[in-house]
Amino acid sequence: MGKYARLAETAKSKKWKAEAAKIIKNELEKNNWKTVERGIFLDITIDYFFNKKGMDPNNYLKTLYDVMESCGVYENDD
Repeated sequence: MGKYARLAETAKSKKWKAEAAKIIKNELEKNNWKTVERGIFLDITIDYFFNKKGMDPNNYLKTLYDVMESCGVYENDD
């Protein structure tokens, strides 16, 4: 296996992403959001509320940012 391994997405992750996308899309529509173009700075503030000690919010950022991108919050920054 190479330096970077891609893990299979779990059913729990797929469910979370679907629920998050539904909420994000609803908020985008409610606020008449226009997709932020590539190269424009976007300041994102996220509040985490975990029900267990030791949970790492950094583990959730990539997934959340991917969902936000797929919903049209901002353009792909690749």
